[in-house]
Amino acid sequence: MSQPPKNINFERCEDEPIHIPESIQSYGFLIAFNYKDLKISIVSDNCESVFTEPLIGKHFLEILSSDTNERAFLEETFDRVTKTKIRLPIKLHLKASMLEEGAAIDYLAVVYDSGHNYVVELEPATEFRDTYSAEQFIKLYAMSIAPRFKEMTSLREMAQEMVSTIRYLTNMDRVVLYKFNDDYSGKVIAEAKADDMDSYQDLYFPASDIPAQARALYKTNWVRLTPDTELPPARLVPSTEASGREPLDLTHSLAAANFFTYSSSIH
Repeated sequence: MSQPPKNINFERCEDEPIHIPESIQSYGFLIAFNYKDLKISIVSDNCESVFTEPLIGKHFLEILSSDTNERAFLEETFDRVTKTKIRLPIKLHLKASMLEEGAAIDYLAVVYDSGHNYVVELEPATEFRDTYSAEQFIKLYAMSIAPRFKEMTSLREMAQEMVSTIRYLTNMDRVVLYKFNDDYSGKVIAEAKADDMDSYQDLYFPASDIPAQARALYKTNWVRLTPDTELPPARLVPSTEASGREPLDLTHSLAAANFFTYSSSIH
């Protein structure tokens, strides 16, 4: 079972700075680079298992395949995330000569704005996602899922369609939609799960289960994925102590490792 980081105080979890955990879930990889010169300044430490050489100081576009015709699109995407402050999906093809033998070349990724950095989180394109491309998902949503919302007559019905769709797209074991009440307690109002799992549907949770800073985080970042609660975290390097840099804000992260990632593995 995964153990929580030593610096987490479970007695004062409402004070934990969960937007700056300085680690991500190790199923993916993180690369952060400066707004102006696109020089890589922070990576997750598991990048060394993929790349044959250190990434710090390299131009981000330098690690992409020279065959790619997506560079103009990437630069446009960087501009969009700066203006809109939202997370956007991209697909990347890495330069084969910089990768360890057998490492994946194609990656699905998200990019978002964080202070003076762009952050890209990468995940190898799996067989599931290769078979069902992003374009197919968009078409599926536009043609079959979105029109059904017009026919729905209740919040519960709409919520159930949302979690079912997210589970279908991500293949997660469980997806829940959580509603905050006026007193900050909460209730699971919709759930899609594997048949052999106990249900959380309609369970209530006290406000202390998701403290104030977590509620604020989840109102900004509606979806947080935890593919495997047993995975050890991948730390960000160089560390804040070694480099003197400010902690990297992972509010918009899909893969950030934080108190709630760890608490889900020990409750």
